[in-house]
Amino acid sequence: MRTRLLVATLLVAGLAGCNDGNKQGTRKQAAAAAVTSGTTGTGGTGAGSGQGAPGVDAPQVTGLAPASGPLDGGTPVVISGSNFAKSNAGQTLVLFGNTAVAVTPASDTELHVTAPAHTQPGAVDVRVVNDLGVATRAGAFTYAPRGPSLTFVPGVGSSDLATQRGTRIRLSVKGLPPLTAAVTVAFGGTAATELTVVDAETVVAEVPYGLPPGATAITVTEGGVAATAQGFRVQGTLAYGDLTINEVLFDPGSTDPNNDGVPSAGNNQSDEFIELVNTTANPVDLTFVVLCDQSGQNQSNPIHMFPNPTTLPPGGAIVVFAGGTPLEFAARHASGHAQASTHGALNLSNSNTTTEILSLEDRSVFPVVLVFRAELSTPGAGISLVNRNDGQRITSNPARAADYEAHPARPHGQGTVRHSAGVKKDGAPF
Repeated sequence: MRTRLLVATLLVAGLAGCNDGNKQGTRKQAAAAAVTSGTTGTGGTGAGSGQGAPGVDAPQVTGLAPASGPLDGGTPVVISGSNFAKSNAGQTLVLFGNTAVAVTPASDTELHVTAPAHTQPGAVDVRVVNDLGVATRAGAFTYAPRGPSLTFVPGVGSSDLATQRGTRIRLSVKGLPPLTAAVTVAFGGTAATELTVVDAETVVAEVPYGLPPGATAITVTEGGVAATAQGFRVQGTLAYGDLTINEVLFDPGSTDPNNDGVPSAGNNQSDEFIELVNTTANPVDLTFVVLCDQSGQNQSNPIHMFPNPTTLPPGGAIVVFAGGTPLEFAARHASGHAQASTHGALNLSNSNTTTEILSLEDRSVFPVVLVFRAELSTPGAGISLVNRNDGQRITSNPARAADYEAHPARPHGQGTVRHSAGVKKDGAPF
């Protein structure tokens, strides 16, 4: 009790302003005594009492709107009453239980505050303190129990026809019993069969095979308690041009576009890259999209398979380097992200007389969908080919050399940039 009395006294004294003599000192002492003698309310919303020095119009509290909110706090509350802003009232302090909050005096009869967080559900006293005294309204604000909540990332997923495995979705829950091996996850009405419990509040679930495309809810259940979240989207079949091969660097020369400090030279072609752009208005799940180097019309050689999960935001770009360790690029699921080829090389031809056929295939469906196909040849060492309409859908099928141009040179620092991995050709972000 000594510690609580000292803290409350300092709070009230510190907010009261300059001491105007014994009268104001008496008011501060009365206010501090009222604060420290009060207890957390257990119920009831009776009229607020005003306590101050004799002959002084102490503050009064007549009501709160709203009178309840979540344990996490953040509820805007209007306190009604009187004597909040008289000329000699000084600064005002409001306490929810024993937690002080900032106050915005709207008038002599109204205060605007934001309810703080609280440790347990139930009703607490609300006190208004100023130089005129203390108003206490017992049990005036009730903290509601924290309901179960669920968040997930990424927000879009799909499943693979060949393996019937799905995109891995990371689910974080609050308000459930600690997660165990008995936890269940459902996408709509379909249970996820592949689950990995990460910790007491996190589980990774694969999107079940065969879900119809579109929005669906996700529900996590543990110990008979469930948390549900809306807004997850099951990806449908991609159309030609939804993903575009936007830029290709065949022959890096001595440049270092992956920023790992190791310029390409000789047999080291780790800085070759292929940049993809999502031309749609929705995030695209790349987990079961395969980047291929085609040796024939019906034969495709995978050169990169995206880690599970990988998503590309609307209008965003992703870069696949032949190797190395791409540095200073955006995080996964963000535009401008970069990855190294899962096959250890892109094997792009450096010959002007060779046509390179690159394709993107969606292997989550049957028959496999050709999402994009480009027929290109190298423009020369250190120079990339870039989509003339930079980031826009190329509708010619397949895309041909006429759809691309040698990267326009632009000054950068002390040199000239002839490629733009992860950004537009003028250096602007997608």
